[in-house]
Amino acid sequence: MFDNYSVRLNAREKLRGNWWYAFLIALVYSLIAGAVNFSSNNNSVGNAGIEPLIDFGAAAALIGIVGFVATILLSGPMEFGFSYVWLSFNRGNPLEIGHLFYGFRGPVFGKAILLWFMRSLFILLWTLLFIIPGLIKSISYSMAYYIQIDNPEYGWNDCIKQSMDITSGFKLQLFVLSLSFIGWALLSILTLGFGFFFLIPYMQVSMADFYERIKNRSDTYQQDSGYTYQP
Repeated sequence: MFDNYSVRLNAREKLRGNWWYAFLIALVYSLIAGAVNFSSNNNSVGNAGIEPLIDFGAAAALIGIVGFVATILLSGPMEFGFSYVWLSFNRGNPLEIGHLFYGFRGPVFGKAILLWFMRSLFILLWTLLFIIPGLIKSISYSMAYYIQIDNPEYGWNDCIKQSMDITSGFKLQLFVLSLSFIGWALLSILTLGFGFFFLIPYMQVSMADFYERIKNRSDTYQQDSGYTYQP
């Protein structure tokens, strides 16, 4: 058995001497994610000069569709790559900003998209049912990207099922771990958001370490996983 303090302590030890590079990676990821969200949510055509020439509603719909497609194509691979960065680092490999784009390589690309879409859809449906079931499922699915990294042959359903399996009995502890960063988040707000780019790596390395500690709890996972992760 382990406690959350040891998880956070390990994360801080790993990040010692690497904080600024971790800051840079978090910043680049946030800028890309922000751009994707902006393209998805920007449904207006701001050029008054072309409004008389086109149907505004059709143009807005087209922009919305393009933004939605961009979100689907980019979000999954970027989240996969972001998870890859911190899992690799937690395993003793140096931080590499190029790992952010690992999700765009070969067959991983399509699987990362599908995992992101199905995971997001299920969490949304559970949240629409009620907030608490949505929160529980979000925690249950939180290890899915790590499992896909270690098992690139897995489909989205396998990753979600294995995530639910290995988090069984740890959901409350994982929730408490997430809550333990609230104080740091409040301090980050006082720095006008600047501190979040230090907090994000701290949280991500902690999550990767949590995964390492629970991944062997599942008999099914021990039997099926080939641990084919390559740094």
